[in-house]
Amino acid sequence: MVSPMKMFQETYGYDPWKLLSGCVLSSRTSGGDRVWGPIRAFFERFPTPTAVLDEAEANGLAGMEEMLKPLGLNRERTITRAAEGFLRVWDRPSELYGCGKFAEDSWLAFCHGEVRRVAKDPRADRNVRAYAAWAVKALRGGGAAAAAAASQAEAEEDEDSGESDEDEDEDDEEGNEILVQVLADAVARKARAAAQASDRAARMARRRAASASRVGGPSPSDAGQDEAAPAPRAGRAPKRGASTKAASGSKRARGGRG
Repeated sequence: MVSPMKMFQETYGYDPWKLLSGCVLSSRTSGGDRVWGPIRAFFERFPTPTAVLDEAEANGLAGMEEMLKPLGLNRERTITRAAEGFLRVWDRPSELYGCGKFAEDSWLAFCHGEVRRVAKDPRADRNVRAYAAWAVKALRGGGAAAAAAASQAEAEEDEDSGESDEDEDEDDEEGNEILVQVLADAVARKARAAAQASDRAARMARRRAASASRVGGPSPSDAGQDEAAPAPRAGRAPKRGASTKAASGSKRARGGRG
């Protein structure tokens, strides 16, 4: 059953190793062919955790590092440690190196089919939760031929548990509410990101204006004040000492003539 979201987990849900290692390798990336091209090539060359460890033991990590370089630094070390943990006894993916909430939610929904559990978990990864909510609704609808067997199995499980049609309706409503909430959260995140980008642009514009003002000289208001100031007069008043000396010399001249 392929969803409109076309998540990579839908392709690798049959193989827990590829699903979990795909989550590890794609974490903190933008997704797309630039990411999934190298991951698919990695799976073709190292289809099992044993193949990863054999390569590391025989040839070191250089080959894996080259393959995984587009995904970021140290991915080869992370996937090697995840492979070591995968071959040990474990109960939950969170026990494996590099596996967080995203990997665990994906493992529950795609490997174990616990879509209802993931859909009802408010802490679940938003994309996996959106898929789980869609899957719950699709299975309840019973219109898709691909979902017929799964719907029948779930109906039998509900019958064993005593779940009624009223409970199913409530689950449908809850699934719709989850989908609406996930979409609303996505819209809100985009709005916040746009507002933050606008705020950063405004701050940068103010900084550039302030920098240009400091480099280019006085501001327009200062220049206007300079132009409005009156021009100095052409002549200068004589110094006080000079006028006193001139007066004393004139008196001595008059005294000499007398």
